[in-house]
Amino acid sequence: MKTMIGLVAMLAMGCTTVGAEGPEGPAGNTGPKGDTGEAGTTGMTGDAGPQGNPGSSDYINQSIQCIGNGTMDSTLIAFRYQTDHFYGGSMFVSATVSNGTLSASNSAYFAPTQTGYATTPLVIELDLVPSAEFGYFVLSLDRDAMMVSASYEDDDLDGGPIVLLFPSTDCTMTSFPAPQ
Repeated sequence: MKTMIGLVAMLAMGCTTVGAEGPEGPAGNTGPKGDTGEAGTTGMTGDAGPQGNPGSSDYINQSIQCIGNGTMDSTLIAFRYQTDHFYGGSMFVSATVSNGTLSASNSAYFAPTQTGYATTPLVIELDLVPSAEFGYFVLSLDRDAMMVSASYEDDDLDGGPIVLLFPSTDCTMTSFPAPQ
């Protein structure tokens, strides 16, 4: 009883007793996200790159156009053949063949590594032999001689294809300056 009176006296005086430490409690909730910090300063500007090559593969540096007439079995044949050379080396080619009643054309793009690049041949389907089974022209340009060759091939022809050669006087070449 003496212990009990002592305990009551201690509580009356504001004293507390400490017991054994209890187990750790559960973790609390995560707090709110903090504010975003300020942006850092911009770094230094780098050195300028080297000067690029003049021109671009997107620009034409030379154009050759050939327009002429020839006869095939007493039929007048008109043709137009044009090639546009790009600074990157590739070429766009277009051609038309006409006999006054019928006309046909074709175009193609040639890369420097592509087969046919040297003469850029174009096949134009235009049957001029009466049976109309399947005749076609192959037009090509010898750029060194500036001469167009038009070869007409048809299974109905005796003796093989008919070849028409058009002289350099039928061709004009235009060069364009490199873009700035």
